[in-house]
Amino acid sequence: MTADVHTLAGAYALDALPPGDLTFFEGHLAVCGACAIEVAELQATAAVLGAMTAERPPPTLRGDVLRAVDVVRQLPPRAHPASRARPTGRRLVEGLLGSVAAVLAAALLVLSGVAVHLNQRVSELEAAAPTVTLDEEALAVLAAADAETRLLDTAEGTSARFLYSPSLDAGVFVGHGLQPLDAGSTYELWLFHDGTPRPAALFDTDSEGRAVAVVDGAVVGAEYAAVTVEPHGGSPQPTGSIVAEGPVS
Repeated sequence: MTADVHTLAGAYALDALPPGDLTFFEGHLAVCGACAIEVAELQATAAVLGAMTAERPPPTLRGDVLRAVDVVRQLPPRAHPASRARPTGRRLVEGLLGSVAAVLAAALLVLSGVAVHLNQRVSELEAAAPTVTLDEEALAVLAAADAETRLLDTAEGTSARFLYSPSLDAGVFVGHGLQPLDAGSTYELWLFHDGTPRPAALFDTDSEGRAVAVVDGAVVGAEYAAVTVEPHGGSPQPTGSIVAEGPVS
C-alpha cells in the first residue's frame, strides 16, 4: 500500500489499481474532494484522447483475420539458452510489475501534461465567457497539441476569440457580452478563404450574452474570421452588421 493515498488518483483514473488498492482508494475517494476532482479531470482527458485517436476498423477485418488463420504458421516456442538462468516466480512477477509501473508512469506523465494544457485553454475560455459549457468536440480542439487562439476585434464591453486546430480542421468561437437577438435573427460566423466568406456556424446567446459555436471543417487555410447578425436560418453571404472580426492566420 502506498504511503500517500493521493498518489493513487492517476492509476485509478486509468483503471490500473489492483483489487486491494482499488477498494482502499474508493473508500478514500468518497471523502476526499481534491482526489475526486483530480480523478474526474484525468478521466475526462483520457476520454478526449481516446476519442481523438479512435478509428473504426475496416469492414473486411474479420474476414481477413479468419482467412489468415489457415495460412499463417504459428511461431515456435522461444528457446532459452541453457547457460541463462530462468527467473524465479517472484523475480518474474517483480519484472512484470516493474514494466507495468514504467508504462503507467509514462501514461500518467502524458495525461498530466495534456490535463495542464487542456486546463489552461479551458481557463482562457472561462475568462472570456464565464460558465461556458463545452461539449466533446470543443474539448477535442482545446486538447489538440497544435491549438491556437486568436482574439477578435469587438465593440467595447464585448469580447470574442476563435480557437482552432489545423490538424483537426476544427475550431471554437467563444463570445461574451453579445446582444441577445430576437427570434427572427441569429449570429453567423464566417471564415474567409482568399478573401471570400464561407458560412461556418450559426449560433445564439444565452440571456447574459454568452455564446459558443463549434466549426467542423473549412478551418484550414482560413485567413480571417467575422461574425455578423443575419436573418433566422442564416445567409449564404454576409448581409448584417459585423459584431466581431479579425485575422486567424
